[in-house]
Amino acid sequence: MSNTAPIDRRPFAFTTRPYAAVDDTTGEPIGLDDLDTRIAWLLDLITGAETELL
Repeated sequence: MSNTAPIDRRPFAFTTRPYAAVDDTTGEPIGLDDLDTRIAWLLDLITGAETELL
């Protein structure tokens, strides 16, 4: 481990106000439909991983 460069850690952020959510890369507001799509994708990913493990 000769590379001792510091690792940039990204802080975890969660909002209980989805109407105020913004995209991390662009800074543009995210609508509720976009949040639903992202959450559905994440839940599908978790379900798929669970199926593979069982």
